[in-house]
Amino acid sequence: AVDISLATTTARLGEAVAIMASASLPMDHKLKLNLEASATDLYAISSVEEDSTAGGVSGSGGYRAILRIQLVPLAPGRLSVNLPWTLVEPGGQKPLAASSFELDVLEPEIEPDGALRDIKAPRRARPALWPWLLAALLGAALWWLWRRRGGAEKAFEAAKEEHRPADIIALEELAALEGSGLWAKGERKLFYSRLSEIIRRYLERRFDIAATRLTSSELNRQLRQAGMERGLVLLIKECFERGDLVKFSKMEASEPWGAADLRIARKLVAETSEKVPEPAGGNRP
Repeated sequence: AVDISLATTTARLGEAVAIMASASLPMDHKLKLNLEASATDLYAISSVEEDSTAGGVSGSGGYRAILRIQLVPLAPGRLSVNLPWTLVEPGGQKPLAASSFELDVLEPEIEPDGALRDIKAPRRARPALWPWLLAALLGAALWWLWRRRGGAEKAFEAAKEEHRPADIIALEELAALEGSGLWAKGERKLFYSRLSEIIRRYLERRFDIAATRLTSSELNRQLRQAGMERGLVLLIKECFERGDLVKFSKMEASEPWGAADLRIARKLVAETSEKVPEPAGGNRP
């Protein structure tokens, strides 16, 4: 059996919870979390690491396998978590009983206002700021509507009108993103914003799906309906989830994420690009 230890049973939306899983195993066996079977829209597994300090089990000839897991809740309320396990043996692997537990997920904590201070001296009243704030909010709302409707539709049409192959365009854009140095400079939110746009534009060109107008979950459903291989859909889902965590939560991006998600994007392009048939007989003019 796999034992689960939680740092807390109460979590906040978008903030990682530390989980420790452990099991007594023979020396030539390994414990692995089945990430594909644990995929859900309610939470994301941001990292799974083996504890290198795990020691032997006295008198059994085995050892205590320990995995340290970071789980990020993506929905508030009572959250049921189900972690399916795989036992890796010398001759193959087999499923183990899943570990189940519950978390109480709270809304994000609002930063408190600063402490009140004594008034030093009378000051002239500043001009009212609310008209400017209202104008800014209105402008943001209009931009969102344009992006959601007209602007996204124009982007969709522009993507379709590009005459070069979709895979060539996407690979050029991925190379430019990698060479931009955004990840190395710590501009992780901008990196993921651009990566998401590149992937979505590629999907628009390749599958005629208005990907820039869809949420991540809507896009995943469309890709499954289009017949894309399930493992590839899950990889894209994990890539988008990591991007959302970096862009919209307090979570810091793990250093390997950038290179890993660039590989996922290139894998998507390689496995879904339209193949040009070879000339008959394999001879080229």
